[in-house]
This record gives sequence, structure tokens and C-alpha cells, in this order.
Amino acid sequence: MNEKIFRFHQSLQNAIHIAINLTDEYRNSFISNEVFIASLFCEPNSSLYQIAIANGFDHEKILNIIYETILKKEVQYCIVPTTFKLDLSGEITVTCQYDIRSILEAASTVAKDYGRTEITVDDAIVAFAHLSADVYVDIVTALIHGPALEDINLYLLNVTNYGAKKQSNLSLPESVSDFLSVVNDLYSPTEKICPIGGREKEVSKIEEILTKHTKRNCILIGDAGVGKTAIIEKFTWQIVTGHCPDMFKESIVVSLDVNALISGTTLRGMAEQRFMDLILFLEKNPNVILFIDEVHQLIGAGAGYNNNNDLANVMKPILARSKARVIGATTPEEYINFLEDCALERRFEPIYVYEPKFQEIYPMIKNKLDILQQAHGTKISRRLIDDSIIYAACFTAPSKNPDKTLDLIDQAMARAKLDGRSIVKKRDILQTFDVYTEKFKNMSTSLKMQVAYHEAGHYLVEKFSQNLSNSTPLAVSIMPAQDYLGVTVVDYDFDLTPNYNIDYYIASIGTYLAGRIAESMYSGEVTAGACSDLENATILAKKIITKWAMTTELGNRVFDEKTDLIPENASKINTLINKFLKKAEIYARSILTENKAYLDLLAKELTKKGIMTEKEIKRLFAQIECD
Repeated sequence: MNEKIFRFHQSLQNAIHIAINLTDEYRNSFISNEVFIASLFCEPNSSLYQIAIANGFDHEKILNIIYETILKKEVQYCIVPTTFKLDLSGEITVTCQYDIRSILEAASTVAKDYGRTEITVDDAIVAFAHLSADVYVDIVTALIHGPALEDINLYLLNVTNYGAKKQSNLSLPESVSDFLSVVNDLYSPTEKICPIGGREKEVSKIEEILTKHTKRNCILIGDAGVGKTAIIEKFTWQIVTGHCPDMFKESIVVSLDVNALISGTTLRGMAEQRFMDLILFLEKNPNVILFIDEVHQLIGAGAGYNNNNDLANVMKPILARSKARVIGATTPEEYINFLEDCALERRFEPIYVYEPKFQEIYPMIKNKLDILQQAHGTKISRRLIDDSIIYAACFTAPSKNPDKTLDLIDQAMARAKLDGRSIVKKRDILQTFDVYTEKFKNMSTSLKMQVAYHEAGHYLVEKFSQNLSNSTPLAVSIMPAQDYLGVTVVDYDFDLTPNYNIDYYIASIGTYLAGRIAESMYSGEVTAGACSDLENATILAKKIITKWAMTTELGNRVFDEKTDLIPENASKINTLINKFLKKAEIYARSILTENKAYLDLLAKELTKKGIMTEKEIKRLFAQIECD
């Protein structure tokens, strides 16, 4: 293919096969531009095809509209068409009119900009819109009208403005282009809707730190999935569209891929040269803001054996001066393990990014949900979105919101699309967890009841404890999920600061022990899950004594795990741990005994439903309150 290799997504392969069939039907010797464009719009996975079909058009009507539009525009291609050979997946070679190559090359750029290695049918449509905007607009206007046109506004905005996206006026030097990318180029100045909602406080804090005179660097610290990268995307979108303070309007956000930076640096001096190229680039471009995801990877990056000259050490001087502005992102664990107490920590001001509260998630993901609905050609109700947030919390514990809810809804939309439906239903959400629902059905009644009492115990102590003012239970599930049988979902309000006194921690330990206590109240036995809760309770009790020194019985001193826990001290600490566990057990048992009617009713209902939200539980408890 003239030294150019294109990698096609299945959807674009399908479109080319449609073009081949049409070419055979018209008895032509090559795929013409008109046929190729018509095939893009007629491929079933094309977003515009799905909307046109939903508008009442059939396949033939779509073809006719495209041909008529092209003829009306009097598009003149080559009188004697110039052709080239297109190798499709190494299986079929077809001859195409040469203008198709221009569309594929532009589509390849679109795919790369959005982080894809394969060109999709929609990438090719975007490329066609850029290369032949007037023809594209006429086709779309003919295919989409009325409410449907309004529904797809956001999609069309991204497509028709693709040509305006390359507006940063920053050409990356070849020496850094392999490991740097311009984030500004993802957006257009004319975009009206930001895909990321919320996070205004975090963006404002970034702007405040970057405006400082020296050490204008910050680091976003948050669990995977809470949206650290999304915050940078929102910050960049505001710069590109002008929704930012004046001092940032000429700024350009550039992302560093640390792995790409050090990839292939096997010879002495190669890593150091790339480091110097990066530093030189930053010094020559003071309007650049460097974003480093997984910033802890700077530690040790590019360092050879017995060599401390890693990327972290190379960047220390420029981070300390006012010549560069850098934003990093990492998880709390990686921050503690790699950055805390090291020289690099002093160069960054931390911004903690917490998992959003339940009521914050929908506004945060609303615009991305609009994009998903348009991409899949499906709709999802607000009520089901709220349920999805709960279900995601119940079944995908390792990840965090909002990312896990978006993943769940995306998968549910895909399921509805495969079934040929335009409306997402509750079963689409639940079928994502087929393996768990089947396990729940196969659980014995006695095991269901045991788990139900366990989780109901956690819920009630969390709900009725007066000392836990910053947490609210949202749902209870006894359906198997990954490596646990049930879960109580709790919403934490990080804007509230409880009194972290001894009573708070006794209540916290009590929430761990509550499931164990409730199980014993039901059957006199405990399960492995209850033993795990005891382990967590013990860990927290030990921290109260050794790390936070919240007891006078050991002289208000902090103990070092390695040097201070001699047998005599360890014995005293174990005695105090047992004392705290006993206090917490008495506390939790008193709540459960006082609310035994709620405990029994909730456990019984959970064995039937498997999952119950806070609203459902409130309605259930209303039965007792009415009696």
C-alpha cells in the first residue's frame, strides 16, 4: 500500500465489504469515492446509520439520499480516476479511487487522537466531514431532522469541528514527539458542552497553584477511577474554549508518557538525552503545562545500574524554579510508597481527589452518558442510572466512581444494542453480573440468611451510630461478588469532619464487628467473612494504640513496628487491643439488640431480593414504624 499500512476496526472492514458488493453490483472495476462514502453511512455500526434508521429511513433510501446529495453538489473527482490497491486484513486486495486514501489517512489521525490503534467507521466519517464539510453537512441534514437532529448535536459538534481541533499552534519537535502529546488538540474552541461535569473545586485549586511564582506544581492524589485524568481534561477544555482565567488562555497542556520516554533506551546516554530534550522543550515553551499521569514512575525512570540519575532527579531543578508548570497524578498507595518523604514530594503541592458522593455522580457523568447514548443509539432512564451507581458499588468494589458506573452503563448499552433495542432495561445492567446472580440463585436458604444477617448488621450499626456523622449507608447486597458474599455500600462525605475522638473509633470498630455479632445472634456461628471483619477491626484498634497514641495506659507514646514492639510492649498492646474490641462489641451489640425488629425484617427481605437500596429499606422499615 505504498508504504502506508492501515489497521481497520471490524466496523470499517464491514463498510469496505459493503463497498465491494456495491461495486460488483454496479459492475465497476474499482471502488469509487461515492460508493465508499455511501458504504460508511450504511454500515450498521455507524452512529449516523443507526439514527437515520431510527428516523424511518431504510437502507435503500439512505443510499439514494447520499448519491443525490453528491450529484447536487456536483462533486468532480478525477475525470480519469487515479486508483491504488487497498489490502484488507491481508485476505482481500481491492482497487480504490485515490481520494479514498486521503480519507483513510485523515481517519488514521482521528483514531490516533482518540487513543485507538484501529480506524473505526465513525473515524472515517469524521475524516470525510473534515475533507468535504459541505457535502457532509447536506447528507446529515437530509438524514437527520427534527428531535433526532437535536439529540445528536453533541456528536455532530465533535465531527464538524474536527478540522478546528488542531488549534494549539504548538508543533512538537521530533525529539519529544514520541513521548509527548498535546491535550488541547482533543477539543475545539467552538465546543459548547464539556464532557466532564463537576470537579470545579479541584480545577480551581490547580489554577491557584499554577499561578504561583515558584514551585508551580501540583499532584492529584486519588484512587483509580475517581477521575484524576478527567480533571485534567476539564481543565484543558476550559483553556481551549476560553472558560478559564485570562492568564491560562494561551496555555497548552501536554501529556508525558513516561513508559514511551524510556522505551528502547538500551544504550548508555539515550535516556539522559531524552531527559535533556524534555527539559529543553519545557524551558523554551513557558506556556506549556506538563501533565504526568502515574507520576511516581519518575522515580527510577531511565536510571541504570548503580545510577541515581533518573528522571526524578533530572527534573528537580526545573520543578523548583518558576520556569515550568507540572501537574502529576497518582494513587494514595503509590504516593506513600514512592513520593512521600522524598525530595520530589517538596516540589509538588498535593490535591486530594476523593470518590464523589452518590448525588454528585450523575451531574459528573451526564454529558459522557449523552455521548454513550449517541454512540450506541440507546437511551437509559435517570432512575436506572441511579440504580446503576448502586449496582456498580455492590459488584465492582476494587474500582471507584465515576469510572465504574460509566463502564457498567457502557456495557449495558452494548448489550441492549446487540439485542436490537434502543432502550436500556434493568436486566441489561444485572446481566452484566450473570455469574453472581447465578451463584445467588444456587445459594442455600440457610447460607442466604446467614449472609443477610451479617450485612444487615453492618447496615444498622452504620445507620444508627451517632458518632459516624460523615458516612451514610446507601445499599445492602447479599449477592456473591468477586471474593466476597455480600457488601454494605456506604457513602462518605469528605466535606464533613467528624470528631475523631475515641468514641468515633470505637463506633468504627463496631461497624466492622456488627456483621459478626448479627450472625451470632441468628445462628450462634460465624463465617469467614466475619473473621475478615475481625481482622480489620483488630488492625484499626492497633492503630489507635500504636500509631495515634489515643490511650494513656502506655504513656501517650507512638510505637515503631520494627524497634519498639518487644515482647513486653507487645503483650500490653494486645491487652489494650482486646479491651477496645470488647468496648466496640458492646457498642455494636447494643444497637443491634435495640433494633432487633429491623434486623430480622431486613435480613428476611434480603434473602428474597438479594440487593436493596436505601430507599427500599426505608419503605420496608416504615412497616414497623406504622405498627
